[in-house]
Amino acid sequence: VAFRSSVCCITINEFQEGGRMAHAVRLVVAVLGPQTENKVVERMAGVVRGLGVEVICAGTGSPITSLVAAVVQEDADALALVISDDGQCPSVLELLRLLRLECGERVRVVVKGGLSPFSRAKLHDQGVSLILGPDDPPESVLQVVKPAPQRGE
Repeated sequence: VAFRSSVCCITINEFQEGGRMAHAVRLVVAVLGPQTENKVVERMAGVVRGLGVEVICAGTGSPITSLVAAVVQEDADALALVISDDGQCPSVLELLRLLRLECGERVRVVVKGGLSPFSRAKLHDQGVSLILGPDDPPESVLQVVKPAPQRGE
Protein backbone atom coordinates (compact mmCIF):
# COMPACT_ATOMS: atom_id res chain seq x y z
CA VAL A 1 0.00 0.00 0.00
CA ALA A 2 1.56 3.30 -1.09
CA PHE A 3 0.59 6.67 0.34
CA ARG A 4 0.43 9.78 -1.81
CA SER A 5 -0.84 12.97 -0.16
CA SER A 6 -3.83 11.77 1.86
CA VAL A 7 -4.76 9.26 -0.82
CA CYS A 8 -4.25 5.52 -0.34
CA CYS A 9 -3.67 3.50 -3.49
CA ILE A 10 -5.18 0.08 -2.86
CA THR A 11 -4.12 -1.83 -5.93
CA ILE A 12 -2.27 -1.25 -9.16
CA ASN A 13 -3.16 -3.38 -12.12
CA GLU A 14 -1.49 -3.13 -15.52
CA PHE A 15 -2.31 -5.11 -18.63
CA GLN A 16 -0.93 -5.58 -22.12
CA GLU A 17 -2.92 -3.71 -24.77
CA GLY A 18 -1.87 -3.89 -28.41
CA GLY A 19 1.76 -4.62 -27.54
CA ARG A 20 2.12 -1.76 -25.02
CA MET A 21 1.54 -1.45 -21.32
CA ALA A 22 -1.61 0.39 -20.30
CA HIS A 23 -2.90 1.22 -16.87
CA ALA A 24 -6.05 -0.37 -15.56
CA VAL A 25 -9.09 1.80 -15.05
CA ARG A 26 -8.62 4.11 -12.05
CA LEU A 27 -11.51 4.91 -9.72
CA VAL A 28 -11.31 7.36 -6.83
CA VAL A 29 -13.92 6.60 -4.16
CA ALA A 30 -14.90 8.96 -1.35
CA VAL A 31 -17.56 9.53 1.27
CA LEU A 32 -19.06 13.01 1.50
CA GLY A 33 -21.57 11.81 4.06
CA PRO A 34 -21.16 10.53 7.58
CA GLN A 35 -18.59 7.87 8.43
CA THR A 36 -21.38 5.31 8.57
CA GLU A 37 -21.22 5.33 4.76
CA ASN A 38 -17.67 3.87 4.87
CA LYS A 39 -19.04 0.32 4.62
CA VAL A 40 -20.68 1.21 1.29
CA VAL A 41 -17.38 2.52 -0.08
CA GLU A 42 -15.47 -0.51 1.22
CA ARG A 43 -17.92 -2.88 -0.45
CA MET A 44 -17.84 -0.93 -3.72
CA ALA A 45 -14.04 -0.84 -3.68
CA GLY A 46 -13.82 -4.58 -3.03
CA VAL A 47 -16.21 -5.47 -5.84
CA VAL A 48 -14.56 -3.35 -8.52
CA ARG A 49 -11.03 -4.12 -7.32
CA GLY A 50 -11.80 -7.80 -7.81
CA LEU A 51 -12.59 -7.03 -11.46
CA GLY A 52 -9.23 -5.37 -12.11
CA VAL A 53 -10.08 -1.74 -11.40
CA GLU A 54 -7.47 0.32 -9.55
CA VAL A 55 -9.27 1.77 -6.53
CA ILE A 56 -8.00 4.91 -4.80
CA CYS A 57 -9.69 5.65 -1.47
CA ALA A 58 -9.88 9.35 -0.67
CA GLY A 59 -11.46 8.77 2.71
CA THR A 60 -14.35 10.37 4.56
CA GLY A 61 -15.09 14.05 4.80
CA SER A 62 -12.21 15.19 2.60
CA PRO A 63 -12.57 18.75 1.30
CA ILE A 64 -13.83 18.80 -2.27
CA THR A 65 -10.64 20.52 -3.41
CA SER A 66 -8.67 17.54 -2.06
CA LEU A 67 -10.94 15.12 -3.95
CA VAL A 68 -10.39 17.02 -7.20
CA ALA A 69 -6.64 17.05 -6.53
CA ALA A 70 -6.70 13.27 -5.94
CA VAL A 71 -8.53 12.67 -9.24
CA VAL A 72 -5.99 14.84 -11.09
CA GLN A 73 -2.93 13.42 -9.30
CA GLU A 74 -4.02 9.82 -9.87
CA ASP A 75 -5.15 10.48 -13.47
CA ALA A 76 -8.43 8.78 -12.54
CA ASP A 77 -11.04 7.71 -15.08
CA ALA A 78 -13.93 8.06 -12.64
CA LEU A 79 -14.94 9.36 -9.23
CA ALA A 80 -17.52 7.56 -7.08
CA LEU A 81 -19.04 9.60 -4.27
CA VAL A 82 -21.20 8.22 -1.49
CA ILE A 83 -23.48 10.83 0.03
CA SER A 84 -26.22 10.56 2.62
CA ASP A 85 -28.92 12.91 1.33
CA ASP A 86 -29.96 15.99 -0.67
CA GLY A 87 -28.13 18.27 1.76
CA GLN A 88 -24.83 17.34 0.15
CA CYS A 89 -25.90 18.21 -3.41
CA PRO A 90 -24.40 21.73 -3.27
CA SER A 91 -21.01 20.19 -2.40
CA VAL A 92 -21.34 17.69 -5.26
CA LEU A 93 -22.23 20.49 -7.69
CA GLU A 94 -19.19 22.52 -6.60
CA LEU A 95 -17.00 19.43 -6.92
CA LEU A 96 -18.32 18.89 -10.46
CA ARG A 97 -17.55 22.50 -11.36
CA LEU A 98 -13.97 22.24 -10.09
CA LEU A 99 -13.46 18.84 -11.66
CA ARG A 100 -14.61 20.11 -15.08
CA LEU A 101 -12.18 23.04 -14.81
CA GLU A 102 -9.30 20.62 -14.14
CA CYS A 103 -10.25 17.62 -16.31
CA GLY A 104 -12.94 18.71 -18.75
CA GLU A 105 -15.48 15.98 -19.40
CA ARG A 106 -12.94 13.10 -19.30
CA VAL A 107 -13.68 11.94 -15.74
CA ARG A 108 -17.01 10.25 -15.14
CA VAL A 109 -18.75 10.82 -11.82
CA VAL A 110 -20.99 8.36 -9.98
CA VAL A 111 -23.05 9.41 -6.94
CA LYS A 112 -24.61 6.88 -4.57
CA GLY A 113 -27.04 7.98 -1.88
CA GLY A 114 -30.57 8.72 -0.79
CA LEU A 115 -31.61 11.54 -3.12
CA SER A 116 -34.94 13.05 -4.07
CA PRO A 117 -36.04 12.90 -7.72
CA PHE A 118 -35.38 16.66 -7.97
CA SER A 119 -31.76 16.29 -6.75
CA ARG A 120 -31.19 13.26 -8.98
CA ALA A 121 -32.34 15.25 -12.02
CA LYS A 122 -30.23 18.28 -11.08
CA LEU A 123 -27.07 16.20 -10.63
CA HIS A 124 -27.69 14.34 -13.88
CA ASP A 125 -28.22 17.65 -15.72
CA GLN A 126 -24.90 18.91 -14.34
CA GLY A 127 -22.95 15.93 -15.66
CA VAL A 128 -23.13 13.11 -13.13
CA SER A 129 -22.82 9.95 -15.24
CA LEU A 130 -24.70 7.61 -12.91
CA ILE A 131 -26.81 8.13 -9.80
CA LEU A 132 -27.35 5.11 -7.58
CA GLY A 133 -29.88 4.80 -4.79
CA PRO A 134 -29.06 3.38 -1.37
CA ASP A 135 -30.41 -0.04 -2.37
CA ASP A 136 -28.53 -0.29 -5.68
CA PRO A 137 -25.68 -2.80 -5.47
CA PRO A 138 -22.16 -1.29 -5.34
CA GLU A 139 -21.16 -3.19 -8.49
CA SER A 140 -23.57 -0.92 -10.41
CA VAL A 141 -20.65 1.54 -10.60
CA LEU A 142 -19.21 -0.74 -13.30
CA GLN A 143 -21.77 0.70 -15.72
CA VAL A 144 -19.52 3.75 -16.14
CA VAL A 145 -16.09 2.57 -14.97
CA LYS A 146 -14.47 1.86 -18.31
CA PRO A 147 -11.18 3.04 -19.78
CA ALA A 148 -11.26 6.67 -20.84
CA PRO A 149 -10.03 7.09 -24.43
CA GLN A 150 -8.49 10.53 -23.73
CA ARG A 151 -6.01 9.59 -20.98
CA GLY A 152 -2.58 11.03 -21.72
CA GLU A 153 0.15 8.45 -21.93
